[in-house]
Amino acid sequence: MMWPGAYYAYQSKNITYRQDFDDKMDFYKRVDTVISWITDRKKPANLVMFYIEQPDAYGHAVGTNAPLFKDMLRKLDNATKYLQDQLEAHHLADKVNVIQLSDHGMITITPQTFINITQYMKEGTYTWAGASPCIQITPQKGVFLYMLNISLRPE
Repeated sequence: MMWPGAYYAYQSKNITYRQDFDDKMDFYKRVDTVISWITDRKKPANLVMFYIEQPDAYGHAVGTNAPLFKDMLRKLDNATKYLQDQLEAHHLADKVNVIQLSDHGMITITPQTFINITQYMKEGTYTWAGASPCIQITPQKGVFLYMLNISLRPE
């Protein structure tokens, strides 16, 4: 269900069921689709990877303290409850293991708490690639970079 990488074959095999990413697709419709895959009489799904892009997108866009973010958390809680209700309604609650994962935590960062790491590094001694929050810094040959313990809280 909208799983990144689902388009690619693994060991020359493609997956049976796939829903292309569509951020407009209602969470409940996603659940209903997944349940239909699991309950398919001819070829029931035995492993479902179910991707939901939230609250990540809202968190990055509006911050974790915004009312929109908190509303999204409520919607996700309701969708999770709906999934559990559908598993029970289809007599699957004792047969399906649901494992919820997150790729990272989230905290609101404001410009006042940004860390300009270049103030700690000598110009011309490194190259960098990427963007916040993940930047790869590579020192020039013969230059050593040391990790600094920098407080994220203004003193």
